[in-house]
Amino acid sequence: MKTRIILIVALCFSQNAFTQKASFNRITWYGLDFSMSKMIGSEGFTNPEDIRRRFFDSWNNLVFTERDKYDLSKFYNKAILENIKHSKLRNDKVDYNLMVQNTSFELSNEKIHEIVKDYSGEGDGMGLVYIVESFDKIQKNASIWVVLFDEKSGKEIYTQKFQGEPGGAGLRNYWASAILEVMKKSGRKFPY
Repeated sequence: MKTRIILIVALCFSQNAFTQKASFNRITWYGLDFSMSKMIGSEGFTNPEDIRRRFFDSWNNLVFTERDKYDLSKFYNKAILENIKHSKLRNDKVDYNLMVQNTSFELSNEKIHEIVKDYSGEGDGMGLVYIVESFDKIQKNASIWVVLFDEKSGKEIYTQKFQGEPGGAGLRNYWASAILEVMKKSGRKFPY
């Protein structure tokens, strides 16, 4: 009887370990969250309403429209599921009148936790969201928080800020280059 109980307990633990490991073989991409971001440099961001209405979606759709170049599965070495509807809803609520400024900006750790917690309950595996802190035309860099989190609880597993250098023609491509650089940098440092 005692052997049977030990065997059942061991089987439960091994099944749980297998399930946890399997969930790490895939990640759900939640996109770019611009809900608290700032665009720094009013000369570089002359039409904030258009940025929110058109460019937030365009930057968020890079992984779909240019899948070969912005290949998250290659950078993170995981199968990627996609679910950007929540970040789109958050991005659509941004008050574009408050988005552009000429001074530097940083998000607090508490604000990052609050944003990530809002994504909890969306799934049952691991989620990945990029929280955009700023696109800084003056300093010529993008600051983006890369966050891996448990979808059920919203608990952060990995949180790190990366910077990317923009470049290219036109507003979309200029900042898309910075996003790509963050994808590459974070993929190389990704611990999972």
